[in-house]
Amino acid sequence: LKGKQIASSGKAAVDEKYVIIDGVFWYLFAAVDCVTGCPLHVALYPSNSRVYCQLFLLELKQLGFRPTVIITDGWDAYVKAIATVFPQAEHLYCRFHALKSLFRRLHKAEVFNSLVFEMACKLFQTAYKRTVERRLDALKGLLAQLGASHVLSGILTKWPKLIKTVGSKRLPSTANAVERFFGAFDRLYRLK
Repeated sequence: LKGKQIASSGKAAVDEKYVIIDGVFWYLFAAVDCVTGCPLHVALYPSNSRVYCQLFLLELKQLGFRPTVIITDGWDAYVKAIATVFPQAEHLYCRFHALKSLFRRLHKAEVFNSLVFEMACKLFQTAYKRTVERRLDALKGLLAQLGASHVLSGILTKWPKLIKTVGSKRLPSTANAVERFFGAFDRLYRLK
């Protein structure tokens, strides 16, 4: 609907996924309102590099959206792009994606036992930041004993943008809104 503005909560989940069109890899970018689940902007680009992340955000801005919070999966290309296009927006990282990345690193390091799995799963299952910090310290200690401290390097670099959402009723903690959009897109894409 050209000229029609979609209402926005100011909290946007932004992500991209690759799609194959006629044997060629493309990246489908989407920005979805975290509260309503409405897509705010969708675009197709040949890459998910910082240049295209920034272009996507510029187009979102050109459409009139000014998010106060942007949550991403932790893709580094968004860091400078968000700071450049929406310097006033608070950039957060999705807990789900952070844990998924942690689980991949644990598997790769071959230290993925039931205790490590349980501790990682419980990491964010509380509304108290202090409890999350204690759980992280316990996980650090266990991984140090297993000789796999390096596994936490990814989550530790993103920690300030992850823990900020703990206990918050105002800030989104996951990018699930955009993931639901991609799920619906995948179902439609398979049908076509």
